[in-house]
Amino acid sequence: MTEAELARLRPHDGARFLLERAAAPEAGAGPAIAAAAAEPVRYAGWVITPTAAWGYAVALASGAEPEIAALDAPAPPELEKTLVMIARLTARAAPSRREDGQPPWPPRVLRWRGPKVALVVQKDGHAPLARAVDLAAGQHRTVELVLEKKGGAAAPRGGFLTARTQPYSVVYLGGRRLGETPFAAVPLPAGRHVLVFKHPGRPPVTRTVTIRAGETTKLAFEL
Repeated sequence: MTEAELARLRPHDGARFLLERAAAPEAGAGPAIAAAAAEPVRYAGWVITPTAAWGYAVALASGAEPEIAALDAPAPPELEKTLVMIARLTARAAPSRREDGQPPWPPRVLRWRGPKVALVVQKDGHAPLARAVDLAAGQHRTVELVLEKKGGAAAPRGGFLTARTQPYSVVYLGGRRLGETPFAAVPLPAGRHVLVFKHPGRPPVTRTVTIRAGETTKLAFEL
């Protein structure tokens, strides 16, 4: 990748994650040839922050874990983990794209993740509570937190839901709007819940999740 391309993709905050097809099918080859592309499919991977960039060689195959190797020094573990997750979701979506008559391997996948903000809430007579929240520059978010009283009988506890979808979706629990993905640490009562994920132009997707007291349940999938 050239310096000019890196400068264009460099975010003001957070990090950008790029998968770029190393050998895409020739123009005019048609979806049938694209669908028959030999696996594993090679991608160039990039993690780009405001101050640095890390390159990777990536090999993807449907039904298999992605193979990722740093070209030089690797990105920090949390950033590299996010690149792996994006590569995994891209590979998992290949069969459904093929069934829909689309080329299973997109020429480019570009995602952005905002920086995490640490929230620490303290109140007399209650146990302190800490949460990490994704927050972009200029973004406003409302986060609901439930504090647990110290001593005496413990109040019934809930858990938390962290969700990411590709593409984004608005998540509902019954008539309650939980938020727009990606979101982190949204409090929910313990138990089983049926969630509906909605994206314009696509049919709603339903998922059942089990929330456990004091734990965070994570969802990540492609619509």
